[in-house]
Amino acid sequence: MGLFNSMFGGGTGLEISLDSDTVEAGTELTGTLTLRGGKKAARVTKVVAKVLGSRVGGAGDFEHRVLFDDTLALDLELPAGESIEVPLSISLPDDADPTHDYQLTATADIPGVADPSAKVSFTVFGAEDAEHDSAATYTVDEVLGQWPALSGHDVEAFREAAVELYEAKENFDVSAGAEVLAGRFQDDDLKIRQTATWWYARILGPTRDSAAVEPLLPLTSVDDVDFLRGLVSAAGALGLAGEALLAELVRHPLPEVRRSVGFELTTVGGPRQRELADVLLRDTEVDVATSGLKALGGKLLREPKVLAHLVSVATRSETVEMRVHALYALQDAPEHDVHEAALPAFEANVQSEYSWARSTVAETLPEWPESPRLMHLLEQLATDEDSHVRCKLANAFHASCPEHLRPLWERMAAQDPDEEVRMYARQALED
Repeated sequence: MGLFNSMFGGGTGLEISLDSDTVEAGTELTGTLTLRGGKKAARVTKVVAKVLGSRVGGAGDFEHRVLFDDTLALDLELPAGESIEVPLSISLPDDADPTHDYQLTATADIPGVADPSAKVSFTVFGAEDAEHDSAATYTVDEVLGQWPALSGHDVEAFREAAVELYEAKENFDVSAGAEVLAGRFQDDDLKIRQTATWWYARILGPTRDSAAVEPLLPLTSVDDVDFLRGLVSAAGALGLAGEALLAELVRHPLPEVRRSVGFELTTVGGPRQRELADVLLRDTEVDVATSGLKALGGKLLREPKVLAHLVSVATRSETVEMRVHALYALQDAPEHDVHEAALPAFEANVQSEYSWARSTVAETLPEWPESPRLMHLLEQLATDEDSHVRCKLANAFHASCPEHLRPLWERMAAQDPDEEVRMYARQALED
C-alpha cells in the first residue's frame, strides 16, 4: 500500500490507503477507505471524496482545479469496534496537470458524531512521461522469441526462463508473459503447471484486477496437495485479487490446503479476511482451526475485539497449538501500533513449558520497539534452558543488530555455552 493517513472524530476513524502515491493522468487513482467503529454501532449515511489539484505561483498567483467531488458509498452499517472497507477507484482526466499538487480528501457522514475525515497527497505524471512505450513493451511473440524455453518441456529450463521473465519486469512491460504462462496451466507435467502458476502471479501481482485470478480458478480442482499449496501462495502474490482464489480453497476437501489458506489471508488482507478466517476457525480439523487464528492477524489487529481475543487465546488456552498460532497473528502488532496491548500475550509465554511457544516469543520480540518490559523479556530468553530458544533469539537479526540490543547480543556472543548461539549472535553484530 502507498501513502496512508487518518483523522478521527466521535470515537470513529477513517483511513485512506492508496495503492500508489504516483498516478498517471488518464488512469485510476485506487486504494481503500477503512471506516473504524467507535464504542457504539453507527450508521454511515454517505462517504464522500474530493480530489483537488493546486499550484501556487509568484506574486500571489494561485491556481486550482477540482478533479472529483462525489459520493463513494451510501447507507453503511458500522459495528462497534469493528472496521468496514470501501474500495476507492477515481478516474483522473487525461489533462490532469503534472505541475499541480494533488490531495484526496474523504469524509464519512455519521449523524450524532463529529464526522471522521482523512486526506492524503499524491503525484500525477503526464501520459507522455510514461515509460511503457511500444519499444519497452513485449508482445507474446517477443516473449517466446526471447525466452523460447517457456514453450518447451524441460522443467528446469522452463523455471529459469520464467525467473528471467520476472526479472525483466524491472525494465520492461512483460505482462504478455503472463499470457504465455497461463497457456501452460493445463500442461501434462504438474511441475510445469506449478512453476507457471507461481511466476504468473509474481508477474501480475499484487493487483486489484479480478481478471488476473480468473485463469487460476479452474485449477482448484487439481488433486495434488503440493500443487494446491502453491496455488495458495500464488493467491498471496496476487494481492487483493487473490482473495477470490482463497475463497474457493477455504472449503477444499484436503485439510492441508485449507490450513495453508489461513497463512495467506493476512498477506492478501482483502475485504473478506474476517469472514474467511471465521470459516477456518469453525473447521473440525484442529490444524485448520488454528490457522484461522493466524488469519486474524494483519489489518484485523486494529479491531479491538479481534486483538483482545487473540491475547486471551495466547494467554489462557490450554493447548500450545492455539497459543502459538495466536502469537503468530500478533507478531506484526507494531505495524498497526497495537504492540503495547499485544505484549501481555508474549509475557505469558516467555516461561511456557513448551519450547515452541518460547521460541515464537524469542523470534518475534527483538524487532519490536524498545521498552523496559521488552528488555526484561529478552534478558529472560537469553538465559533460556533450551539452546534452540536462544538460537531463535540470537538469529533474529542476520546483521546490523540495533544499538539498544548490542550489549545483550555481545554477551551472548561471548558467554553462551552453545557454539551455534554464539555464532548467530556474532553474525547479528556484523554491520
